[in-house]
Amino acid sequence: MPDPALSQALREAYAAAPADTVILHTLEIWHPTFTEPIRVVRDHADLLARLEMGAPRGGGQKVTFIALAFDLDLPPVDTAPVPEITVTLDNVGQEIVDALEAAAISQDKIDIIYRPYLSTDLDGPHMDPPITLTLSEVEADTLRVTGRARMLDVGNKAFPSITYTAKRFLAWPDRRLAMHWASALIGLPWSVHGSGPDTFNCWEFVRTVQRNQFGRELPEIGNPEDILVMGRTFRDHPERQRWVKVPDPLEGDCVLLRQSRHPIHVGVWLDVDAGGVLHCCQDSGVVFQRPDALRLNGWAIEGHYRFIGDA
Repeated sequence: MPDPALSQALREAYAAAPADTVILHTLEIWHPTFTEPIRVVRDHADLLARLEMGAPRGGGQKVTFIALAFDLDLPPVDTAPVPEITVTLDNVGQEIVDALEAAAISQDKIDIIYRPYLSTDLDGPHMDPPITLTLSEVEADTLRVTGRARMLDVGNKAFPSITYTAKRFLAWPDRRLAMHWASALIGLPWSVHGSGPDTFNCWEFVRTVQRNQFGRELPEIGNPEDILVMGRTFRDHPERQRWVKVPDPLEGDCVLLRQSRHPIHVGVWLDVDAGGVLHCCQDSGVVFQRPDALRLNGWAIEGHYRFIGDA
């Protein structure tokens, strides 16, 4: 099990996201009708990690957490007498859907245990004891399971005392970012037609940053809500002639991002904490992410592009 110093290590990982450390968020779902717990990790690969000694099932043992996309939205301290959260599991298999549907109609509660691990130390979770939730109001289909959950003791947790949302998981800003001009932009919301200064879509955000920080005027792009048009525009727009693809990015370079075959998203490279992308995305607004955090949230870098001006 981790000693108390490693709880501090987790705090530091949230604050700085060092290049060699990834925070791995896990859930264990249990119901008396299950033959074994459902254990999942928010990652692209399965995780073998050791449970805390006091775990209700398999204490001190190494267990496998199955890779699965999920959101766990925890409330901040003292937001309600009995805080409620929403748990969403995406791209679940039919076996999990069937198990949760059967459990939801029974008289017994469904328990969820949240455990954070550090990729550099899998010998125990870095919150001990972990947070235990009671799941209710489960809705399931062939791709997604959503449930409401309550916990009676979250307000007494000394750590973490922040709101755990997809937005929080995305940001993980470095301490040095606080002194960077980008710090004033972190957290601004996304809007499909947003062009600043209070809301942005991804392209208008890049236009604003390039204009205000680097003195470059980029053209408007119409129909930002149409992903197909956006993808074709990134591929074919004459603006691409003013940018050249480079292997090693520098501050201010544009970064094209994709979630499938073609890029549909763009951000700006910052030389902070070994480098990362400042971008405005639909679920989280303006965030700064290093490449490993981008991958965990489904983004692949298509390429880095440097401004060369008109030929």
